[in-house]
Amino acid sequence: MATAFGIICVILIFPLLVYAFVFDRIPLLSTLLSPLLSRRINVKAIKAAALRRRRPDSYGDEDRPIWSPSSLEQLETRTLLLRLLPPELVLDILFLASYHTLTGSTQSVRQWVVTQRSRPYLVSSPIPKGGRLEEIRIAIKSKDQGWSSYPEDYGTYNNSNSFFQAFLLRPTVIPPAPETSRSNPWSFSLSSSMDGTLKASVDMEVAKSREIIQFNVHAGQFLKNHIISIRRDRPPFVNSFPLIREAQPGDRVILEATARYPGWENRVAAARIDVFVSYYHGPPELRF
Repeated sequence: MATAFGIICVILIFPLLVYAFVFDRIPLLSTLLSPLLSRRINVKAIKAAALRRRRPDSYGDEDRPIWSPSSLEQLETRTLLLRLLPPELVLDILFLASYHTLTGSTQSVRQWVVTQRSRPYLVSSPIPKGGRLEEIRIAIKSKDQGWSSYPEDYGTYNNSNSFFQAFLLRPTVIPPAPETSRSNPWSFSLSSSMDGTLKASVDMEVAKSREIIQFNVHAGQFLKNHIISIRRDRPPFVNSFPLIREAQPGDRVILEATARYPGWENRVAAARIDVFVSYYHGPPELRF
């Protein structure tokens, strides 16, 4: 009973202490906690980022993080919290706080018009080794052809056949074959293995990772911004999206524009893919 009461108190009080420390509401608290932080943690930068007013970017994304910790700062913050709290509570705090590293942000402002097919528009940076994919944040500026034979659906997302899909691309080693380099739309390279034989590396779509993430407004008259945040679910991750659940280090995220039927178009003006990962899981006793 006492243990449960103590955990409840920590959960309620800890966020207040962090807020007071970051915003210097209690000077004495900052004086006491600062020595506990490693010198490598840039406390001033964290405070400056926290105090900076959020401004929407070119996609109107007001919730995109304006600062993210490095992998080293994740591990040092975990070490700091482990001095005060049990491991399972530390992991919950870091996970719920989305204390994750932005490892790559790719953007394209190419203006494409896709008709009656699917066409890859943007490729993310690879998921780094040692990191676990936590969030894929995609921003899109697009519209459809601007008309249809269904005026009752104008201005809605109903019966829209102009949309975006996302899936994972994974480097795969296969025996080299001349026809592979012609049929593979992504990449083809030869590398020498330990026994001196040549092997081909081809980027292939990960099975069961493809999903529709966003429709265009039906008969939209203007370019519209859409923000899609795909996050990892809490343990045991049964509700996580396939993009998150199937991801492995080295995978890349593909954003694909689709127009399904004749007369439909997907007019893409710009897009961005942000990849966020965590490093704080550490040894087995600290993993979910």
